Amino acid sequence: DTVLKIFSCNRDLCDNDYYFISDICNAMGADPEVVGFIIEQSLSETRKKFFGMLVHFLAPEECLKCAILIYRAIKADNYIHPAEFKYFENISQLVRHDHQLLEQLKQRSQSQDIIQLSINEEISKYIFKYLIEIVMCDGQFDSRESEYLKEIGRSFGLDNQQQDDIIQPVASLQMVQASLFPQQKT
Repeated sequence: DTVLKIFSCNRDLCDNDYYFISDICNAMGADPEVVGFIIEQSLSETRKKFFGMLVHFLAPEECLKCAILIYRAIKADNYIHPAEFKYFENISQLVRHDHQLLEQLKQRSQSQDIIQLSINEEISKYIFKYLIEIVMCDGQFDSRESEYLKEIGRSFGLDNQQQDDIIQPVASLQMVQASLFPQQKT
């Protein structure tokens, strides 16, 4: 836990971090599944901080739009995988745990309207990266999820190369994490 806090201090983990953490895990004789669980807790805390910051700095309508994007990413393949449930916490956080806003989110999520956010480029890229993480967290990436990401990338003003420059490291990172710290299948 301490090693993860050091590695994730003010930055996201990268694949080299996972390899180093795996080496420490092996040297200590720690169970990779337990370490994977600790990693997930650390990533969850990082997400909470990020979305807490968004709630603080963005207008409520922009937070709702971000929540809709996350909800659509979860449902992009028409199936909510157990690995995707953790992201509902961030949706709830973005709508300030307001049941009326959650209902509004469900209604607006059903529309095919493209969501336009009024946020800076850096936050757009981070949210895009987060949406990639969501659609890939179940270990599968189907054509509906790919189309969803392309649509969002375009709405954020990212060309195909910029999208690929964000997608590839996220996909690689998730494969490294899954191979080094496998989780029990549910």
